[in-house]
Amino acid sequence: MDEKDLKQNANNTLHSNKQKTSDIIASIDEMKKEHEPEYVFLYWDELDKNPEKRK
Repeated sequence: MDEKDLKQNANNTLHSNKQKTSDIIASIDEMKKEHEPEYVFLYWDELDKNPEKRK
């Protein structure tokens, strides 16, 4: 590994280059909002097929 590789490796591991946890959570929450109706309908369809899961 030469100096160029070491510098590139250091740049790849810098904290500023990593995605913040709050950004990840926000993007997941946004994705859930976009697909929420699908999840709800899938859940209710599953309950209709398997009434014993309603308990």
